[in-house]
Amino acid sequence: MKKFWVCFLTLLILLTMAPSVFGADGVTVNVENTLNVPIFKSFTFEVDKSNLQGFQNFKLTYGDTPLPFVFSQSGDKFVFKSAISLAPNEKKTLTLVNEGAGGNLKDFYVPNFIGTKFIIPQKGKVFIVSYGDGNHIAVVDTKNSKTIFEKDLDTSQFTFVELTYDSVFELKSLPVFAELSTLTPPFEKNSSDDMSSVYGTYFTLYIPQTLFITATTDTNIKIVKSDGSVIAETLLKANSYYSNTKLQEGVYTVTSSAPVLIEFGYAEDNVFSTLYGINSANVISFGGLGVSSIFDDTEVTVKYNDKSSTVKLEKANDFKYFDILNSNEYKPNETEYKQVFCRIYKARINIHLRSIWEC
Repeated sequence: MKKFWVCFLTLLILLTMAPSVFGADGVTVNVENTLNVPIFKSFTFEVDKSNLQGFQNFKLTYGDTPLPFVFSQSGDKFVFKSAISLAPNEKKTLTLVNEGAGGNLKDFYVPNFIGTKFIIPQKGKVFIVSYGDGNHIAVVDTKNSKTIFEKDLDTSQFTFVELTYDSVFELKSLPVFAELSTLTPPFEKNSSDDMSSVYGTYFTLYIPQTLFITATTDTNIKIVKSDGSVIAETLLKANSYYSNTKLQEGVYTVTSSAPVLIEFGYAEDNVFSTLYGINSANVISFGGLGVSSIFDDTEVTVKYNDKSSTVKLEKANDFKYFDILNSNEYKPNETEYKQVFCRIYKARINIHLRSIWEC
């Protein structure tokens, strides 16, 4: 079994926050995407307690749309955390008002796949996508400090770097998305299963063959190959999925109107991947499913095969494994999978999922 590695050392703050404005209608908060590509990202902001006198509860909205959020107290300030989708260079004005039932989550986690510094722990093919113009990409062998690759990229341009020997490498740049594939062609002969996953609204990905996209809300998705051809453009209904297990190897851009989970790579007979979701997760399992908690006091309901099972994960990093596929469901020369829906109750937080098929 082989795996995509994406190792972040430094994560860039991609949102700018303007000072809060206080008025009769509540607190106004301005956020801005500083990138030339769409993003879905979490962010935090602070408000002095003195500016929230008389507030009994909180509700955070963009227009008429309520946003997920949590809050805590730190000294003389309230600290709020939320998540939002933003178009390239888009600015949005949010409003915090005195209504609702307080934070609608206990806590949540949004993975960040964009960075300016990456550690690459072995040889393989590195795929790099630039998220800005004039982006100087450099790959350095940390054992001898020798720069082995340099290239300038503009927004959405991509490149591959072949690392032919084992070492620990460092990628330095302005904001990029990067992944390492350890696949060895021909894939069928080498049986080099290699699946990974990302969560958000926009990604350009190197996909050897297999693609799954799952959604928990109605979402418009579009898949475009690097030559401009449109592979799919459709409405993905809530708790459904798109699948293509016979994609031609290449680079594809996936965009969506709401955050989706994208599972991609090459799947044959031995698959491992880490999956993501907020409040709920609609995922594809290739055999088994492990659920682990990031926070304390988490209750999760897992639905699969017309079954429903609820478990309580009392402490962070507690783990529960589920057998999704039975042994008699595996077939020679085929990749079996099933859809699984997970809902987080009580703690209502993100869960960390593993999809495993051990032969």
